Formats: sequence, structure tokens, C-alpha cells
Amino acid sequence: MKMNSSAVRSISALAVAAAVCMTFVCFGLFCSAAAVSYAETAAPDNGIPVVTVTIDEQADGYATIEEMNNDDYHKAECYGTVKIDVPEGFHYSDFPDAVCESFAESAMEIRGRGNTTWNNDKKPYKIKLKKKASMLGFGENSHWVLIANAYDRTLIKDRMTAWLGDAYGMEFTPRGVPVDFVMRNTDGTYDRYLGSYYLSENVRIDKNRVDIHKLKKEDTDPDKITGGYLIQGGLQTDYRSPNVFETKMGTVLSFKGPDFDPAEGGYENDFQKNYIKKYIQDVEDALYSGDFDGEDVTSYRDLMDVTSAAKYWLIDQISRNGDGYGTGSTYIYKKEDTVVDGETVPGKLYWGPLWDFDFAWEYSDEGTWEGFKNNGHLWLYPMLYDSTPGGFTQEVRKQWPALRKVLGELTAEGGVIDRYYDETAKSQAEDNKINPHDDDYDGQPDEYVYKEEIEALKDWINKRTAWLDRHIRRTHELENMISAVTLEDDGREIDRKFVETGSYLGEIGEGPDKEGYTFIGWTDEDGEPLNYEDTIKGDTTLTANYLPDSEATHATGLYFFTDVKRICIDDIYSVVYPQYTVVPKDAQDRKVYWSTSDKTIAEPAENGEVKVYKTGTVTITGRLKSGLEKSYALVISEDKFSFPTSISFRRSEITMKKGQYDQAALVLEPEVSKLNYAEFESGNEKVVTVDENGVLHAVGTGTAKVTAEMTLIDNETGDTSTVKISCRVYVTGANTMKAQGRTVTISRSQVKTRSKSIARSRAIKIKKAQGKVTYALKSVTKAKNRKYIKLAAKKYRKYFKIAGKSGKITVKKGTPSGTYKLKIQVRAAGDKAYRPKTQTVTVTIKIR
Repeated sequence: MKMNSSAVRSISALAVAAAVCMTFVCFGLFCSAAAVSYAETAAPDNGIPVVTVTIDEQADGYATIEEMNNDDYHKAECYGTVKIDVPEGFHYSDFPDAVCESFAESAMEIRGRGNTTWNNDKKPYKIKLKKKASMLGFGENSHWVLIANAYDRTLIKDRMTAWLGDAYGMEFTPRGVPVDFVMRNTDGTYDRYLGSYYLSENVRIDKNRVDIHKLKKEDTDPDKITGGYLIQGGLQTDYRSPNVFETKMGTVLSFKGPDFDPAEGGYENDFQKNYIKKYIQDVEDALYSGDFDGEDVTSYRDLMDVTSAAKYWLIDQISRNGDGYGTGSTYIYKKEDTVVDGETVPGKLYWGPLWDFDFAWEYSDEGTWEGFKNNGHLWLYPMLYDSTPGGFTQEVRKQWPALRKVLGELTAEGGVIDRYYDETAKSQAEDNKINPHDDDYDGQPDEYVYKEEIEALKDWINKRTAWLDRHIRRTHELENMISAVTLEDDGREIDRKFVETGSYLGEIGEGPDKEGYTFIGWTDEDGEPLNYEDTIKGDTTLTANYLPDSEATHATGLYFFTDVKRICIDDIYSVVYPQYTVVPKDAQDRKVYWSTSDKTIAEPAENGEVKVYKTGTVTITGRLKSGLEKSYALVISEDKFSFPTSISFRRSEITMKKGQYDQAALVLEPEVSKLNYAEFESGNEKVVTVDENGVLHAVGTGTAKVTAEMTLIDNETGDTSTVKISCRVYVTGANTMKAQGRTVTISRSQVKTRSKSIARSRAIKIKKAQGKVTYALKSVTKAKNRKYIKLAAKKYRKYFKIAGKSGKITVKKGTPSGTYKLKIQVRAAGDKAYRPKTQTVTVTIKIR
């Protein structure tokens, strides 16, 4: 039975009243009524279907709504029912002929989903029906998602991308529709309209989703396990999962189907897993062989469907997808080999389906319709480099006109986007009341008008389309995006890299280890040393340059940010990143060789990134080529470590010599606290510099104040605070004092009847004295008696004296006229940075 919205509101009002009455009765002494059933709050009447999820928070083994919403790892699952109320006669504009009818209340499980969007107040969810069913005209399945579109001001980006992929001929495109979403619990204590959501199919192998062969647990025959496989980017999947694997080039992927993790409902089957891992590696090897035509090795085109790859890349480019190629939202799938007329037709690797485009279509940022987007995926570099007939760039040009045509349908007046606006406007208005878009992404106040957002999106798409149309058709512009860098040693090729044209040569990396020699850099085709700040302008060959170990500048020190690194095992998404400094800065053999005390707990990669497998404590050791070793302890716990309550420097004063390295090490209280980052700063970089790990380099004599600033989180309240501490660094060296005697003339009349004082500044010029300065009169001579210096000193010294502290010279009463030479010893006492210095100056005093 279907009800219109006014009927629902009437029934809801009665239910609320009944609940209130029952509540009052239950306060009586003789209350024996059963638990009060929840009262339905009327969902907004926005002309689109309403999805209502009701959670039974008392269900054994399941979570409450609060537990589900506070679980960052989406393990907490609620039990309940889901239903969909469809307005009479309603059809979505995408599917005018599809059956769109209400969905009867059905048992289901629900949990959170998503990564970045899960941190928003408006959260996305995944629903699993107890029994497969069709929703709103889509094919039967148990799995559905409610996408929040929390960062999408238009609420239509995912929907229009799905339409685009379908219209463009992508094989499998999950489709979805806008709905209003209400969540409540059975006892009526939680009952909320959560906003306008996108109810969508999700990505999985199924006849109504990604329709490829579905392997079974028992399949092991090599001829029967060639497909199908559904694989996604693995950077957001816990790398300890049996589903995660990495290629030789470092491409991290994760199996979506089959699922090889028994803990998540999958199964173990090494035959299937090894087959597809080898196939993926064969694709990568073929790409980086550079043999695109397959003259000597199998071409990647025989393993990968180039058309699907080109279409996928074009949609990623037109939308400037922020998640493209870098997250779990990027999918590829491998079809099963088939036999046609007795011959085996290989099932290739395909790109798709399209998924998660809320961080795409950057219409709010001026000028972003220009430029090719660097996706950063390691496979794309050789693919874009392939401009030979039948290659990737030629296929991109071939597929572009069809995409340009459907983009026109998307943005035309009265076209797809306009129809979406008409369908979603009322729901968006209600959504904006509880999930307001009053601020732009930069946090600046920005008045939100839904129609203006839609028009801005259309305008951006048209500009982006026009830009790509010009630049894709230009001769060699696509091909010039990527350059090949061939690396050689002793006349043989040791590696080939495909890199973005314009990137820095310094990103090439180091040459291979060579016994007895130290790698010191690359030389170009003219034999000139490589300037790492230069950019790559086209294909080039670089040659590894080595020095005998005896002639190289070697690393002498290795410092870690902290001696103990503490982590909770649930905080690990991929790796624990190293925080270390190699000194001196100009060392030519800076490579660190890593090892672990227990590979079963944690294991470092070649670059020092540590993969964590289980709880425990291990010692991670870094070794320099010189043999020097330094270690830190890595403590992995099931419990979260707290931030420290206080932080100090291990030494409040640090004394160094010029050129020396040291570390301003931190002390945490309590000792078992964790700290991952501090911002260090030197108050005088002419004296000492400090890097991100607190490593000090004494560059000049003097004193400097070194500070460290950290943001801490209160372990109980969650409040943040900024802590700033400091220490004093002294770099010792020679005193910089320079003293020079002057000539002072005074009148005989000034000393005839009284003594005369001469200020130090008139008699002695002093610059850059370090430490307290004292003075001593050593001798006095008269100019004409210079040859009798000792005798003269005794004779005339009685007329002069000097104050040891101030340097004030006193000419005593009755001193005869003449020219006197005073030998004065000036001494700067120095301090913790500067040594004492003594200098003798001559002060000439003329009495006329």
C-alpha cells in the first residue's frame, strides 16, 4: 500500500501523541505496559523517494547508532530494517521507463563507509540486505550504498559521472539516484532526517554489477582461473590484509573480487592469487620494457584493453578527479579467457568501473579548466609515452570525439544537468538547512545559491571541454607530456624511467651499489655532471658517476627524530614513515641500509618505511656505508598512546664547535607518550641551523636560541594546545674583539691644579668584544725617551692610572707637558661561545 505525504504526517502525529500518553501512564505506580513503539517523524516532502532505516539497538551482537558513527574503521555494524517510500507516479529522469516503486520494509545490516567523508557530520553508509532485492528499478543485489555527497555543493557529481560513463559506453557503471534519508531507532530516542543522499549500486562482481566470471573457492585449474578478477587501488586498504599486494615498481593494489581474506568473508586460494599477481606484473613489465609493438616481448596492448584505458583516462581528465588513480576508488578488472573456434582468446585487463567523483569537477576554483592533470600513476607514464600506431595516445584521440558529444548533452539547456537540478532542488534546500554550505572550501564566507552552483558547474565543464578539445587534437602535445630517461653504467642500460616532462632531474634517484666505489651522481649526454635542479625537457640518457671510496665524502652521522616511536596498530593505514637525518649535508654516500630485529612484527623497506604486522616491540636499525649504525625502538600496541603532558629539551644548554653536528633531543613526560612531529626553529641561523628532526649544525661562532613548537591533544577532553620550548646553543670560537688605541689631546691647564679623566671611548675604540672587558696599564713612555723605555716607564707611569673595569684613564695633577705613549692591555673575558682574548693597544696622550 502506498501513502501520500499528508497521510504519513497524519499517522505520524497520532503516533507521537500516543507515545506521549503512554509515557505519562508509565510514570504511574502500576505501569505494566510493553515498551513504547517509536513514533515516526514525517520526512520532508521533496518529491523524491524517501529511504528510512530503522535500527534495533538492542539486537545481540550488533552496535548502536552512536557506536557505528564513532567507528573510524567501519567495523561496528547495526541491525535493522530499510524501506523506501516512492511518491505516486514518480520516475527518475535517467530511467523514465524503469519500474520505480516503493520498497517494502526489509531486514538489513548497516555500517559506515568512506575515508575522508566519514570525518564529516553528514556520513556515508553501506547497506547489506538479508535477501537480494531490486531497489528503485536497479538489478537485484544485497549490497547498496548511501553516499552523503558532503563535499559536493551540487549533490550531483557522482550521478552525472555515472550517466556520463554509461552514455560514453563504459562497460560497467554503477548507477544511483537522489533520495531523502531518515534514520531512527526502534525505541524512538533517535529519529532524524539526515539530508539528501545518493542511493547507489556499489562496485562488486555480480551479473547486475561488474558482470564478469565469478570464481569459486575450489577453482584451481590453470585454464579455469584466468578471470574474472576485480582489483582496486590499495593505498587505503590495510596493507596487512591478504588482499593487498605490490608490484616491482611499487604500485599498491588490493583484491576486491575474489576476496582472499577469510576474516572478511573471503577464502584462501593461492592458485588464483598467484595467477592474477603474475598477470598484473606482466602488464607492468611490458609497459616499462618500452617494446610497445611487441617485437621482442609481449606488448602491453595484448594484455590490456587500450580502449577502456583511454576512456577511463579521458573521464578522469575532463573531471580533474582528485581521487583518480591514487585511491581505492580506481578499479581495473580482468576478464576470463574464452575459446572461439578452437582458439583461446585472452581475457584482457580493463579499466573501470567509474567510482567516487565527489572530489572532481573543480568548478569552484578559477582557471582549473586548463591543463592536463598529472595523475601520478606509474603505469600512465609509459602508456602516455606510447604514441606508436595502436598505442594509448592515439586511442585517446580516437575516443575523444564521442566523449565531447555526450558532454554536450550533459550541459545543454534542458539537458541532463538541468533535469537533475529540477529533480533535486527541493531536497537540496532541505539538506542545506541541516548540512549548510555557508562556507567555501577555503573557509571564507560565501553565499550559497543552489542554482548558481549548478550553472557554475555547467560553465566549468564547457570551458574544460573546449580546452581539452584544442590540446588533445594538437600534434604531439599528448606525446610530449612524458619523457624517457635511460640510465646507464659502464655502457650498459641499467634502468629506464618514464617521467613527466618538466620534472626535476633530482627525482631520478641513486645509481646501484658498486663495490669499492661511491655513487656521486649522474652525468648527462655531454659528460657534464647533472644539475639536480634542472628539468627534464625530453628523452635523455644519463650515466652513473662513481668515485673510489677513498676519494668520496662519507656520511658520519645518523639521527632519528626520537629514540622510541610509539604507535597503535589500528592507526596504521600503510607504513610508518621514517624520520631521520644523515650528516654531513654534503655527504655523497647518504644511503641508509635498514634492518629489523623481528620481521614478523615490523619490517623496513629499502627507503626506511616500516610495515607493521602485529603488536610488539622491535629495533629498527639504520646502517651507513661506513659501518656506523643507529637504532630506534618501534613499540606497537593495541591501545592508543597518549600525547605527553609536558615536553622539554634533554639539555637546556648545548655547546658545539663550528662545523659540528648535534641534536636538540626531546624528553616526554610521561615517558610512554607519543609525539610524531615538532617544528624546530633557530633564532640565529648564522650560528646554528636546525632541521625537522632537531639536528643542529654549527655554522658560525656565537649563541642561538633554538625552539620547538608542538600541538598536543588533551588525553581526556580532546582539546588542543600549543607548547613551545627552547634551549640555548653555544658555538665556541675565537673572540671577535678588535681594539685600537686613539690619540687624545688635552690642555696643560686642565691638569695644572687637578686631575683629568679621559673616558675609555675617547682613548680606546673597541668593536665586537665578547664577554666582559677589563683594562690594565702596562707602561708609559715619553716619545723622546723611546730608547729608554724601561726607565721612562718607571719615571712617567706615576702620572697616569687606568680603571680596570671602565677603562677610564686618569691624568694626574701636575703632569708635565709632552707626548706620552700608554701601553694598555685590553682583555675580553669571553663567554660560553667565545674564548677570552687579550690585546695590547697604544694610547697617545698629548698635553699642550
